[in-house]
Amino acid sequence: MKSKSWPRCLTWGVLLLDVVLGYGACADPAGAVVEAIEKVRATRSAPLVTIATLTGTDADPQGRNGQTDILRDAGIAVVETLEEAVLLAISLTQHQDSRPSVEPNPLLDGVQVINAGLRSFALDLQSSGTPVVHYQWAPIAGGNARLASLLKQLH
Repeated sequence: MKSKSWPRCLTWGVLLLDVVLGYGACADPAGAVVEAIEKVRATRSAPLVTIATLTGTDADPQGRNGQTDILRDAGIAVVETLEEAVLLAISLTQHQDSRPSVEPNPLLDGVQVINAGLRSFALDLQSSGTPVVHYQWAPIAGGNARLASLLKQLH
């Protein structure tokens, strides 16, 4: 997302969307979403953060990667799961004290963390004041070896 500094007096707005690709969707769902969001943003005095999940694949007529690029170019955060979207929305809408409520564990002093996988691990570290970068990752086919093998055969 494009980074902007907003005055503290403004109230953030958060909009969650699930953009669906496929034969039942319009020719350019992301373009339609961006057009609608721009109209809404133009009428607001406060910032509107938009978070989207994208349901579909590159095999869909619209192409997932191209649709993702359109959304991201418009400043829309595209996340992989509904859970991630909700957690991001909650983190943006809840007031968070800039000072940690609990002193960080001395074992974590100077630790820089990149968390891959479960977001709950990153959230636990963040709540103790440890800076964390979270990378959303999950094994192919949810770790199901038989399903992963079938998917590999499709390529």
